[in-house]
Amino acid sequence: MELTQTKPGPPVGFYKAVGNIGVPIAGIGALLVFALQLWHAVDGFQRFCLLPVGLGIATIGVSYYNHRRALDQLEGKVDNKVLSGLYQAGISMAFFGYLLCEMSLVFSVHRH
Repeated sequence: MELTQTKPGPPVGFYKAVGNIGVPIAGIGALLVFALQLWHAVDGFQRFCLLPVGLGIATIGVSYYNHRRALDQLEGKVDNKVLSGLYQAGISMAFFGYLLCEMSLVFSVHRH
């Protein structure tokens, strides 16, 4: 008799749907903030200083989709509970990465 019972978590399809909708929306939001900051930059040096954040946004997007492609190949080979946790970890990393990029853009506003 097993005394510990665990509630089943959300299915893998739920995390795939969140990743298909939520991560691109967060990326688009970060790119919009980046574009606004780039548009409001007064001189070339300010634009140059914004470029690492733009590269960070692009890197997060590419890394997330590489992670996602690797997880899609694991379906059927790995337990769904483990796969759900890996999808959730990838989504969390992408969201928090985009959040850090947006915060660095928002706090880098230079008013003259």
